Amino acid sequence: MRITYDTEVDALTLVVSREPVERTVDVRAGRFIDLDAEGNVVALEILDASQGFELTDLIDRFDLRPVLDSLAHHIQTARGLLGEDSNLRGVLVR
Repeated sequence: MRITYDTEVDALTLVVSREPVERTVDVRAGRFIDLDAEGNVVALEILDASQGFELTDLIDRFDLRPVLDSLAHHIQTARGLLGEDSNLRGVLVR
């Protein structure tokens, strides 16, 4: 998984697969999901990410549980490497 945050456009992108993108679904409110030819999630893009965002309505629709589990694992690993009190935002936003 690759996580990027673009401060200039306030966009958070989670790339979960290297498969080619077949289509992009605009799911509403600045949230986009890229899918491969088989309908698997390739990436999520969230605009205005600093304002907060909700994904619960998409979890079952796009089978995001493995993506969110992987994201949680990456955050836990980062905290382990950087320390519990670390500023993860400062590390992710450069």
